[in-house]
Amino acid sequence: GNFTHVANYITKAESTPDTSDAVVLTGQLKVAAGLAHLEGKKYKQAARKFLEASPELGTSFSDVMSQQDVATYGGLCALASYDRAELKAKLIDNSPFRAFLELVPEVRARLRRLLSPRLRSHYHPFNPSPSQVRELLTDFHESRYASCLSYLERLKPDLLVDLHLHDHVEQLYADIRSKAMVQVSAATAATATTAHSTSTSPAPPHLLHLTSSTSD
Repeated sequence: GNFTHVANYITKAESTPDTSDAVVLTGQLKVAAGLAHLEGKKYKQAARKFLEASPELGTSFSDVMSQQDVATYGGLCALASYDRAELKAKLIDNSPFRAFLELVPEVRARLRRLLSPRLRSHYHPFNPSPSQVRELLTDFHESRYASCLSYLERLKPDLLVDLHLHDHVEQLYADIRSKAMVQVSAATAATATTAHSTSTSPAPPHLLHLTSSTSD
């Protein structure tokens, strides 16, 4: 779509009397603003707007974005642009946004693990459920980078044909991978410093796993 004038329209709508009390309309405006920032490759601003959307949005905006889309877009933009402290405070501990990640009842009770690659169907597209997006975010925050990056690769084919995300997938993935490698480098340096006074210690297994996965 054409997002050139979306920001102006949103500003006007938000300044309209009683708009602030219209929860659903406000949610639609947040999502529209998030899409506008996404189109402009302003991923941190996009994340902020998606994360501000209220679950009361429901299906009222489904012709533009589903609730699952809000969870996926908000999560990916946050992963690409937030540091670990921001991820925890603004996303993982964000109760309203967690509601988007809990919207699919049948996956709520699943174990807090990503789907094993061997369970992936070869005959149907792999569509992320909100709870799986939550796991992806938790994996990154808790330094399980190999698991996070592996899941992202499984998700990638569907994102590449997504109406709004397809032009941004490569950049978002590059930003996420870069952040992961920075964290790995910092962790490796800390491990080396700690071990220096005794003996050379191997990198922790999860770091070796990530290094291997990124060199493929």
